[in-house]
Amino acid sequence: MSAAPSPFRHTLRVRWSEVDPQGVVFNPNYFVYADVAGTEFFRSIGMLQSTMPDLQECYAVDAHAQF
Repeated sequence: MSAAPSPFRHTLRVRWSEVDPQGVVFNPNYFVYADVAGTEFFRSIGMLQSTMPDLQECYAVDAHAQF
C-alpha cells in the first residue's frame, strides 16, 4: 500500500497594502492568493514549462466568495 501524497503548501507573505488598519485582509485579495497558490502548485509538479502551451489558455471564468 502506498502512502498518501503530502498536501501542497505555499507560504505567502501578506503585504501591508492588502490589509485594513486593523490588519484584516481585504476580501478581494483572497482571490489573488488562490491564483498564486494554483500557479505555484502547477509549478511544483512541473507543469509550468514553455513546452505546455495549453496552460496559457487556462482561465478562471467565475469565482464567488461569501464573507
